[in-house]
Amino acid sequence: MQSHILRIGNWAPDEDSPVFPVGSQPKTLLICPEDLQSSEVIPGHRYIFKTPEGWQEHQIWSEVIAYEMSLGTGVTIPRCLVAQDSDGRIGVLMEFFYGHPGDDHETRFVHGSDLLLRTIRDKKTGRPHGVRTNAILSRRYGVTDAVNWWGEILVFDALIGNSDRHPDNWGLTWRSRHGTLPMIEMAPAFDNGTSLGHEIPDSKLLRPWTEAQFNGYIRRGHHHCGWSAADDERGQHIHHCVRYLDAFPEAGEAMRNVLRFAPLRVTDILQNCLFLGTHSRFTEVRAQFVAELLRRRRMLIGTALGA
Repeated sequence: MQSHILRIGNWAPDEDSPVFPVGSQPKTLLICPEDLQSSEVIPGHRYIFKTPEGWQEHQIWSEVIAYEMSLGTGVTIPRCLVAQDSDGRIGVLMEFFYGHPGDDHETRFVHGSDLLLRTIRDKKTGRPHGVRTNAILSRRYGVTDAVNWWGEILVFDALIGNSDRHPDNWGLTWRSRHGTLPMIEMAPAFDNGTSLGHEIPDSKLLRPWTEAQFNGYIRRGHHHCGWSAADDERGQHIHHCVRYLDAFPEAGEAMRNVLRFAPLRVTDILQNCLFLGTHSRFTEVRAQFVAELLRRRRMLIGTALGA
């Protein structure tokens, strides 16, 4: 886990795209210095630096916790680190998931919104957007593990309460070398900040929540995806997982594996965030809330999936 807040004040902006154009949060595209000696970043590689502010500021921690939680679950998420720029702003630094130095593959990334161009009628909201449609479409493009991938992502999004897996927050990569036929894969699951109660201010966490409050909050959580183009109502997280398992039982083991992490792993992640959060507003009361939220979500999802 990250040992300190990364100082990136001397990182150069990318020449071609210094302001990253995709998404609603302020983002810059930076290049890690070639001479930087660190086990946490890759010299010469590109990173996206996001600085959510105001009521969205806790998305920084949601991104970092989601990345750390993903390790060992089967879900792949780009590495996310807490960083500080030359103006003293704290943000999340996300590793670009392709174009690494020394990689001789030519890689092209295509957003889900481009793959669904013919079916999306409302470009602003990205609807209709159905998880069954996404899984079948990804498989038709030749992604052999598409059904498992979507099952895992549904469970992971339910675990963290992610409500923003819209068509611009997933996609496919085409990787080829020297003119060979491309290998088509699901891209890592990026942009996980709209999760883990990020929108709840600390003032509403000072008094311990009751079981009814937790259950109500979890029940109100919905995935961005509906089921299909014809059945586009946003699905409640856990209900969506169950419906997906019923439709694609072959994904069951992969889905249940997402929940097979040691509870102490959560404790370690949150303690590390508290250590890093000395100057960036991750508090003990928030750590306790996130821990309880994850515990309850894991239990409810596991019961629903027979894990």
